[in-house]
Amino acid sequence: MSDQTQQATELTARQAWLLREIRAQGGRWKTGRARTAYSRALLGDVHVDRVRHDLQVLHKHGHLHQIDESGVRYYLLREDGDA
Repeated sequence: MSDQTQQATELTARQAWLLREIRAQGGRWKTGRARTAYSRALLGDVHVDRVRHDLQVLHKHGHLHQIDESGVRYYLLREDGDA
């Protein structure tokens, strides 16, 4: 099993869904965008703390880059070969 496959199996169903959504849409992902995506997909009103946690888990598992700028944090999809 590859590292990426193993890491993906450690995600919750909601986190795996979010990762697929980020891969499909690309761009910058902040908590509000992820929360809106959950809502539009009828996954319910996911609490902002849970959304923030999901993005952090995807970062921790190596799927996303975490970008911290003055007063804002967002995430970008990590491409194959990114350090």
